[in-house]
Amino acid sequence: MLLPGAGMEIGLQAAEHLRMRVAGMPARHGNAVLPLTASFGLAVLGPEASNLEKLLAEADAALYRAKREGRNRVCAAGAAIPGVLLRAAS
Repeated sequence: MLLPGAGMEIGLQAAEHLRMRVAGMPARHGNAVLPLTASFGLAVLGPEASNLEKLLAEADAALYRAKREGRNRVCAAGAAIPGVLLRAAS
């Protein structure tokens, strides 16, 4: 998800909102209720991620860090300059 003009704070708020929405919508299969979680990696356009390729790499690295740290979380990378990219996995 691209959030043009958004900084780190807005990106983190958006990702956390989505993470909580996913957690609030369990999957149902027959009589079973299966909890859902989502992890997000957040990157912001800036010195560490100055073009789309670097931005994707930063977002991917943050996403994999979120998964390593226990899933169902938001991890961020990069500097707080407008132009946020969120990468998500469930």
